[in-house]
Amino acid sequence: MVEKHRAQLAAIEKARLVGLQSLAADLGRQSVTIEANANDEGHLYGSVGAAEVANALKRANFHIAADQVRLKGPLKELGLYTIDIHLGHEVNAEVKVWSCHRWLRKAHPSPRAVRDGRGGANAQRGRLARHAETVSAVRLCFSITREPPAPLALLC
Repeated sequence: MVEKHRAQLAAIEKARLVGLQSLAADLGRQSVTIEANANDEGHLYGSVGAAEVANALKRANFHIAADQVRLKGPLKELGLYTIDIHLGHEVNAEVKVWSCHRWLRKAHPSPRAVRDGRGGANAQRGRLARHAETVSAVRLCFSITREPPAPLALLC
């Protein structure tokens, strides 16, 4: 009776392990984009942590908890990062995380921007148009090759 129960538990554990390995393979093919506010040099005003990565994965239909995301430290710059996801039972996955600049559409520029001559409506429209062209080019490149474009500066 005990051996039969142990065999059933072993079969359940093996099926769970196969499921986790399948999830790890799916996560390995996944990349997520997290938008954040950053300055012109690419330094984030805040940081991107495990909770933001877990939420981005949830939006991509992967139910990962924030404590499963293994960061070596918070992401404080724009760029492409490879993040470890601990799924359990020594099964880990790597996910590519893009930290990209969030382009805010402000109705009115700040007084400092107006004073410096870079906050007019035409300047804002020009920045948004350049951003839209860049995002379109990156999406086209990624959809064709399924690999991120070589110069990451296109996104920043």
